[in-house]
Amino acid sequence: MAGRDICWGVLTRTSAPDAPAEAAAFPLRVALCASEVVVGRHPEKRKSSPDADRVEIPASRISSVHCVLSASDAVRVEALGRASLEVNGAPVHKRAKLAHGDELRVLSDVSYRFQAAAD
Repeated sequence: MAGRDICWGVLTRTSAPDAPAEAAAFPLRVALCASEVVVGRHPEKRKSSPDADRVEIPASRISSVHCVLSASDAVRVEALGRASLEVNGAPVHKRAKLAHGDELRVLSDVSYRFQAAAD
């Protein structure tokens, strides 16, 4: 993410304290600075723009390319993997909008809170 001065948001892990040990593989915070942020076990498998950020999560239950977060006219998350993905408890089958304060659950026991950058 070098050279990027402006981020459009951040994800902060909010998983329960009793989450399985595998949850430790998930980063505590993910800065959302590139136009596209690819998340998964092998995020490099997603053909993306050269300036896309990739967040590798070495957890067996997450898909190779689990989801993509992007910001243009709105902040969106796109589900690409077979594992669960929810926004505020609602399953994401293709795409969903994210608003400040929304919960993004990437697995049944691992979730993040989305914080939009201040304008």
